[in-house]
Amino acid sequence: MAMTSRPYVIPSLLRSSSEMARRIMAFDFSKTPLGPSDLWSSSMRSHINTMLASSLSECLLFGPELIMVYNDPYAPLVGKEIDARLGVSFKDMTGESWKELEPLFKIVYEKGAVCMRYLPFHWNRTGYLEECYYEFCYSLVYDDAVAEPSHIGVRISCSDTTSRVLTQRRIECLRDLDRAGNAAQCVEQVYSMTEEVL
Repeated sequence: MAMTSRPYVIPSLLRSSSEMARRIMAFDFSKTPLGPSDLWSSSMRSHINTMLASSLSECLLFGPELIMVYNDPYAPLVGKEIDARLGVSFKDMTGESWKELEPLFKIVYEKGAVCMRYLPFHWNRTGYLEECYYEFCYSLVYDDAVAEPSHIGVRISCSDTTSRVLTQRRIECLRDLDRAGNAAQCVEQVYSMTEEVL
C-alpha cells in the first residue's frame, strides 16, 4: 500500500483565516532548521497564533538562524517574494545589511528589547526604489513551558511612518518657502532663496 505524504499543519492556527496563516500551514518547515511544524512546542505555536491575530506588522524570528514567520500586515515589507521569504533565515534575507543589524540583535539578546523610531530605508519592494521610514520594536520571545523560561526567538513589531515623516518634511518646506518669500526684497531674492530651501 502506497504511503501518502502527510501535510504539515499547525492545529492551533486553523482558527485563523488570514492569508499568511494559510501559507504557514501549507509550508513544509521540515526542510528548515525549525523542523516539522507538528513537532513545534506549544509556546512557539502560541507566539505564532498571537502574531497572526495582530493588526500590527509583525515577524517572528526563531532559533539561532532567525527563521522568518510573519503575518499579513508584515507581508508587504518583503515585497513580491512573500513565499520566498517564509521559512528563510533573516540573516540571509537581509544580506549585506546583516552586518549593520547584528549589533542591534546583540543588544536585544542582552536587554530583552530595543525600539527605534523613524528609521530610513531604501527598499525595492514593488519594482522601484522607495524611500521608507519605519518604527521598529525588537523583543525576545520565550518558551514558557519549561521550568526556566529561555528565549526561542525575536519578535519584530513595526509600523510604517513614511507618510508621517514625508508630511512633516513637506510642512517644513512650505514654512521655509513662506519665510523666504516674506524676507525677500526683490524678485531675484525670491528665486535665490527658494533655490536654497529646495
